[in-house]
Amino acid sequence: MARRGLISLFVIFLLAAEILADEPTYNVINFGAKGDGNTDDTQVDGNLKRTNEIWKENLNSWLLFIRINGLNIYGSGELDGQGTNWWSCKEKNQCSMEAANSLELLSCTNVQISGLKLINSPMMHISVGRSANVDIRGITISSPGDSPNTDGIHIQKSQHVMVTNSVIGTGDDCVSMSDGVVDVSVNNVACGPGHGISIGSLGIAGTVATASDIYVSNCNLSQTTNGGGSGFARNISFVNINMNEVRNPIIIDQYYCPHSSCASKTTAVQVSDVKYLYVTGTSTSSVAIALNCSQTVPCTGITMDNVNLWSANQGQQVQSNCIDAKGSVKDKVSPAVPCLTQ
Repeated sequence: MARRGLISLFVIFLLAAEILADEPTYNVINFGAKGDGNTDDTQVDGNLKRTNEIWKENLNSWLLFIRINGLNIYGSGELDGQGTNWWSCKEKNQCSMEAANSLELLSCTNVQISGLKLINSPMMHISVGRSANVDIRGITISSPGDSPNTDGIHIQKSQHVMVTNSVIGTGDDCVSMSDGVVDVSVNNVACGPGHGISIGSLGIAGTVATASDIYVSNCNLSQTTNGGGSGFARNISFVNINMNEVRNPIIIDQYYCPHSSCASKTTAVQVSDVKYLYVTGTSTSSVAIALNCSQTVPCTGITMDNVNLWSANQGQQVQSNCIDAKGSVKDKVSPAVPCLTQ
């Protein structure tokens, strides 16, 4: 496959009624694909379905695009990762291999992904790593709310990434951003079920981690664990966000631990210049705003403006909680955040 110029992958539904009724599975080799590393096999008409067997060797991804400049993946077809067996062996702690991501971009530039539907990935549905100028729009991602580690879109060590006009429901983060992300925009994304739209974890095992210039806007989060949270992390904005029955609508946690055996730390990734503007909706927990920052490295420049969160449970009240968080409250913030100090 050539690695210069425009490369397109078409994944298109076959509209003939008799074909749709049969819901067949195709081996692309039987339809002209060569898979020899030289032939252009980039057009696929129909849906792609991964084998549901547990792979016998470690493979990080099902569909991998590496070191490509000018990649265009579009169509209305479906990529089915058939991850049920993987989720089951994870639950029983019986997996001998790591689960694979469905679609991975590694060291790619000038990428467009649009129109696709990705379902039931063994692990992350789309992973973007060490890439730049990536535009993901108009996609649908779906897996059960209890499927483990099935992030919708995971972005790390990448810059100038846009995720827009998409619907994502998974068992993990709808969109997750980790170390090394710069200039990421998430706009008009419907998220749920899932853990929300998150930044982190950062600084795992004492490593130095950075994330900056992140803008999340016009998103709807429904029945998610978290709303927008951040885990140097700086210059981050959450604007026009609607929450529906979210456990932690606004959360910054510098003491986040994904398991029970984390050691207590006296240092943390510095969090600064985080804005929550026009955020509304309901919380399923009593603490709707939680800013848990480090005494050694406090959060600074936290701004709340036009935030209105109330309990999803009739008759109950919600509150805020802060530890070593510094910033300001501009206008109409409920619940009140008196703990946010100047």
